[in-house]
Amino acid sequence: MSAIRHYRSFCLAAGTFLFLLMLAPLASAAPTATSGAAEAPITYPTFADPAFQKVWERYDRPVWYGQTSRSYTWGAQQTAGLQEQYNQGPNSQHMVQYFDKSRMEINNPAGNPNDAFFVTQGLLAEDMIYGRIQVGDTDFTPAKPAEIPFGDLDDTAASSPTYASFHDLINEPPIPAGNAIAAALDRNGNVANSADPRGVTSAGVLPGTTTNHSIASVFANFLVSAGPVYDAATNQNVNASIYNPIFYVTGMPITEAYWAKVKAGGAYTDVLIQCFERRCLTYIPAYDPAFQVQLANTGLQYYAWRYPQVYDKTPPMLSNLTVTNITATSVTIGWATDEPATTEVRYGTSDQYGTLTGDLNLVTSHSITLTGLLSNQNYHFLIASVDAAGNRATGVDQAFKTEPAGAAPTVGAITVATTTTTATLTFTTSPATVVQVSYHVTGDSSVTTSFTESGSATTTHSITLNGLAPGTSYTYRVIALSNTGQTTTDAATFTTASSETTTSSETTTATTATTATETTTETTTETTTTTTETTTTTP
Repeated sequence: MSAIRHYRSFCLAAGTFLFLLMLAPLASAAPTATSGAAEAPITYPTFADPAFQKVWERYDRPVWYGQTSRSYTWGAQQTAGLQEQYNQGPNSQHMVQYFDKSRMEINNPAGNPNDAFFVTQGLLAEDMIYGRIQVGDTDFTPAKPAEIPFGDLDDTAASSPTYASFHDLINEPPIPAGNAIAAALDRNGNVANSADPRGVTSAGVLPGTTTNHSIASVFANFLVSAGPVYDAATNQNVNASIYNPIFYVTGMPITEAYWAKVKAGGAYTDVLIQCFERRCLTYIPAYDPAFQVQLANTGLQYYAWRYPQVYDKTPPMLSNLTVTNITATSVTIGWATDEPATTEVRYGTSDQYGTLTGDLNLVTSHSITLTGLLSNQNYHFLIASVDAAGNRATGVDQAFKTEPAGAAPTVGAITVATTTTTATLTFTTSPATVVQVSYHVTGDSSVTTSFTESGSATTTHSITLNGLAPGTSYTYRVIALSNTGQTTTDAATFTTASSETTTSSETTTATTATTATETTTETTTETTTTTTETTTTTP
């Protein structure tokens, strides 16, 4: 981030700070003991750079050791040191480390580590609301505004806004100083002036603020609070203004303050939210006074938004299970997931399964056909899907039964009506089948032609063979295909009419063992069918 961008939030005149001091007295040097609403214990962080440790300990070491009653400014460690793109940094990168409340970064490692702004934070809240990721002093890559809630990450209630909910509110006018704050915000970004202000008013647009937004009174008081901070030079706590420079931690306000119902610690509660360039502040009236104002978990929320596959701990949701196309030897199993994930089925003749099949492609619509099954057999199966982050969702034990093995289809008597150049074969099958007819000139199988009947399986069939030679004997077979098997009739023959004969008809009794006898009578039958033709030439 450029020096101009970094210092924009900190260059308030001394008079501005004095103005803020008038809003609330400094907190006492010896706060009361932490109550039951205190921050939960956290593991003491390990730091990617000594400069990060120095910043964290100034604000949070007294909190960690229970020497003051206030919420964390940085909180628990989320990551070790990472290298992220920063076009003005060494090798176009900078070192960062994420904590619950924010991100620390060093943009110029060659700078003075004792400089107050050697460690900076980045525009995390602004990026999530605007829908972009800062990758340089003035360089941004587009992103979708963060649909990340302000409380628990699994909060999906319509009443709970996300960072994206603020996207269309960044240009709202400031609330005049002294006015009660009663605006309520929901997840869709809808605003209603229906909230109980609970005594919270606007402190107005503070002198030196360049973003033209007011600050809620509870947040203005928070930003000028004082208490124990750790001084590394003397290795002891000193009483001082906690947030000095005043906007170093938060940046300047980029929204007004709004009330919302937010899930925090598993329970829904009324929360006042206001976002600043770097972070957001929350006010929860139901909490003990020392913990009513807290810095949102902007670091954790930003990390979950920027690295969804890394932070994603939620398995895909399985739905719409179907079991279709059951035959004697196969079945098709399908389901859906709410995010791209793999396809996996374990199956067997008991709930121990034993066989695994699947597909590693990440999809939301899943289908897999199990083949080679035993007929008339009960099977157990278990579906599962794994998302890109490795989260696994497994269904519950399910069952199906394959169909009994059926006899191969039968082909009834075949009637062949011929003209000089065509032959129409009419017959029935049981059960419904799809039929192929292959034929060649009798005595010469070097050129064999096949017709495949189009459409769905049926029990009545009429197939016309075209392009035949007059007065010629042809040998043919009928192949009937069904779910229960395949039947191929023995070879039979017919003879096309000579040029002097109009039509002829022959009836053949189909068999898989013998060729039927052949009779000829005069007829004028004409039948058509839709067919697909394949010709095979044998050298």
